[in-house]
Amino acid sequence: MKLSKAPKILISRGDVLGDVVVTTALIKPIKKAYPDSQIYFLVKKVYHPILADIPEITGLIEDPFPYQWSAKSIPDLFKLAKKIRSKKFDVFIGLWEVSRYGLLALLAGIPIRIGHRFSLSNSLLYSHKVALNYQDFMVHKMTYNLSLLGPLGIQNIHEPRIYLAQTRSVNDALKSRYPQLNQQYTVVHVGAGNPQRVLLAHQFRQLLHFLKLQNIPVVLLGLSKDEPLGSSILDDQSLESSDLNLVGQLSLEETKHVIANANLVFSSDSAPVHIAAGYQVPVIIYYLNRIQNACHWGAWGTGQQIIKSRHDCIDQCQPSVCRKLDCKDPFDIQLSFPYIKAIYEGKTPLPNLKEQQYHWAQTSITIGQLGTVSASLLSYFDQHGWSWVSLPEKQTISQLSSWIEINNINVIVMGTQWRSLWARFKVFVARYIASNRITFLPKLTHCESAFEWEAQVAHWLRNETISMDLEE
Repeated sequence: MKLSKAPKILISRGDVLGDVVVTTALIKPIKKAYPDSQIYFLVKKVYHPILADIPEITGLIEDPFPYQWSAKSIPDLFKLAKKIRSKKFDVFIGLWEVSRYGLLALLAGIPIRIGHRFSLSNSLLYSHKVALNYQDFMVHKMTYNLSLLGPLGIQNIHEPRIYLAQTRSVNDALKSRYPQLNQQYTVVHVGAGNPQRVLLAHQFRQLLHFLKLQNIPVVLLGLSKDEPLGSSILDDQSLESSDLNLVGQLSLEETKHVIANANLVFSSDSAPVHIAAGYQVPVIIYYLNRIQNACHWGAWGTGQQIIKSRHDCIDQCQPSVCRKLDCKDPFDIQLSFPYIKAIYEGKTPLPNLKEQQYHWAQTSITIGQLGTVSASLLSYFDQHGWSWVSLPEKQTISQLSSWIEINNINVIVMGTQWRSLWARFKVFVARYIASNRITFLPKLTHCESAFEWEAQVAHWLRNETISMDLEE
């Protein structure tokens, strides 16, 4: 690839805030390889404040497209392509897999168009494609993003990090308006893009009572839609005077600065977690439903602990439509208390990437046990926090596929009676059928002992890490 020493690069991420935050990890590797490069971002205007004060970014371009593409957006596509063409970019990096950004870059006349080989249309629209295993649930989004720097000759990136900045004047104005921000505090974020990922008011209230006993000031954050929940949480005379309720009160730029100066962020799996990671603020993240995947979306680059709800809901997990409380009610908020105390004592949980990756796997994987598996192995799973479900009786391909889908099974451990050629064929077909609905392909393994299981997990994690050389 022929590229000038001062290329003009446009990075695009067209979906939601957390995704945009994670893309900032590309900035410093690009600047290290091409110090004179000009870096522009194409993102929705509402997210511009998250990037505006990063000095290495030359400019921001508004992405006008809705999350769900429709024919109504075609005029905007040509209008935006014309605007981008006038800026004469050398390189386009399309971080979202959807094809419209490859088409945009082609219409804009950008000669070097880098994107994921996710679909046939992407293969046709991008000049340089990067192929990853998009059905591997253990590949982190950081790896996805950094892989697109390969065609620019940027590889073997050591310790990549989310990169955010602050503006002193914003910090000063916030501290003047809210004097409580001049002391140490914990941010408790009470929202999420999906309401099924949010705790109940009484659980938040229990957390705030604990923090008060520890003399830890609290700042509540959330969007305007979260204001009723914020008010409900503080509907307790013993909490009203001690905690700062900023739910729905701050701009994105202000929210970013409040998170940046916190001692700890307690949140659902949502954008504030990644913003905190950008400032190396420790996070405690709670997971309620079983399809949340920390292997894909774990907080990258900061100390962390994930607390997961353990429940017996037998329904297929569909957070976008489900409104049951089966995954919320059993959540034990007290499990977070030791980690909060440890953080305020200066003990950062899981400070390095290898420990974090193992924690992400342990939190996210649901093991499906087929047939007879060693009782000592199952006991090990229980003692060490691995989630598993059993299907001992032989089943049809259709029944196997439904079992995988309903339980969101990531790894299938096959017992001895499932090792015949026909049995393995049924499992092989069933997992491919299920993968069309659960977006990942379950892994297969034969383990008889805890040692073999841990060796298998280490192998999977090592493959993911080595592929991007993220550790020395």
